[in-house]
Amino acid sequence: MTTIGSGRGGLPARLLNWLVGAPGKPAGLVEPAPGSSDPALSGSALSGSVRFGSGSSGPVLSGPTRARRGTSTVRRAASEAIQTLSEAWLRASLDAGWRGIGDWWHPACDSVLESLVLRRDPSTSIARLGRARAELGCTIEESIDDLVALWRVYARTEPSAETLRALAGGWAEAGLEPVGADTCIDPMTRLATRAYLEARLSELYRDARPGRPAELYTLVVVDIGQSAGLTNLADMCRVAEALRRCWNNGEPMARIAPGRAVALVTPTDGLSARLEELQDLLCGPGEPMCAAIWVEELPRTFGMVEGLLLDLAH
Repeated sequence: MTTIGSGRGGLPARLLNWLVGAPGKPAGLVEPAPGSSDPALSGSALSGSVRFGSGSSGPVLSGPTRARRGTSTVRRAASEAIQTLSEAWLRASLDAGWRGIGDWWHPACDSVLESLVLRRDPSTSIARLGRARAELGCTIEESIDDLVALWRVYARTEPSAETLRALAGGWAEAGLEPVGADTCIDPMTRLATRAYLEARLSELYRDARPGRPAELYTLVVVDIGQSAGLTNLADMCRVAEALRRCWNNGEPMARIAPGRAVALVTPTDGLSARLEELQDLLCGPGEPMCAAIWVEELPRTFGMVEGLLLDLAH
């Protein structure tokens, strides 16, 4: 099959011809009706016919009795196109220098792709993507490179200045928002964030004699590696639940990287048993997952703690 694009980010030519009517201008799935905001539910689909873009081998349905079947076909084709574009975008972004597969996907990615495939204005979705990238800790340069990677596999061109402004606007808004209570909680796992854990540890070291926190506490680390998208989110939610089952007395727990979580616990005589229980919950019979579990001793000074957490986060 002929592919268009460089490196591993090339799309099959037939799909690209279907998605793009002219360079930089997506052809869409159906022709929207006047005044309609949802091409998948309007235009030729509602009148009983479905028209794919040039180069598609998809069916052409006609007649009012086939309208429902046509709409279903369009939705299925749109879903397949979004999935294919998502995979090509990820590969192109990795080739362009994205940090790792585990922290790339966000619901905003699918929102952008849906807007492009269905020929909707993507500005709002792109701004949301910019905000998501900023909250992840990406620089504006990394965020732009990621979006450029999408445009190169989707439209074989560079994003317009208007598109880049939407991305930069969302990225900047995330940095300008006041710090609130929700910023200390990871929204996916409901674990604390690395910033919150650092704040708790800072309090411990500030209020105790030198070296005392290292004697009283230790870090249990769980790492599941770098998986993509929903797989990573589901696995991390499972890690969070397992940690809560093993330590349920209010011990601080945080997600410090896309595939890594820690718990600040006391090194009591029962620590080994709880580690074995955690191992069984994550890697035992049933639905075992690939997880590495180990214990990190706290250093004597908080300055060294900051370095430790930074290393664990990467």
